[in-house]
Amino acid sequence: MFDLTCNECGATYDVAESTTLEGDPSEFTCAVCGRLMTRLGAPRYRVCRMTLPAGRSDFHVPSEGLDRY
Repeated sequence: MFDLTCNECGATYDVAESTTLEGDPSEFTCAVCGRLMTRLGAPRYRVCRMTLPAGRSDFHVPSEGLDRY
């Protein structure tokens, strides 16, 4: 598991990676501002979850921002 933080808006995400399931290389885009955060090249199955930065309860996360890749 690792964390990603958007440099544009400060939204943070937990990303879990499977060690046994194959996935596809992918890009991760911030659900809040739409900025491309990273390209993940390893073919692994990943699930991400947005976590709110400390003191920031004003984010609105659209439901389509919950990605599984």
